[in-house]
Amino acid sequence: MSSSGTRVLGPLLGGTLYATLGIGGAFIATALGYLLCVLILLPLSHRDGSPGINRPSPLRSIIDGFQELRWNRTLVGIFVVTIISISGDFPLLR
Repeated sequence: MSSSGTRVLGPLLGGTLYATLGIGGAFIATALGYLLCVLILLPLSHRDGSPGINRPSPLRSIIDGFQELRWNRTLVGIFVVTIISISGDFPLLR
C-alpha cells in the first residue's frame, strides 16, 4: 500500500513543485527537505546495544546469512519470492 501511495504522491508533489517553483526552486525545496530531515535526526543518540558483547563485522554477518540459506528452506522460499516480487516492480520504475 505505501509503495503504491508513493508512486502517486511523489510525482504529484514533484510536478507541483516544478510547476510552481521551476526546476531550480524544486531542487532547492527538495534540498531543504533533506536538510530538515538531517536536522531532526542530529539530536538522536546512538545506543550501541549491550556493552561487552562482541559483534561480528557487517561483512561476516552477510556471509553468515547466505550460509544459513543453504540449510533453511523457508528462508530460501522467502528470498525467491522477494526476488520475483522486486523483479516485477522494475518495469514500473522505467
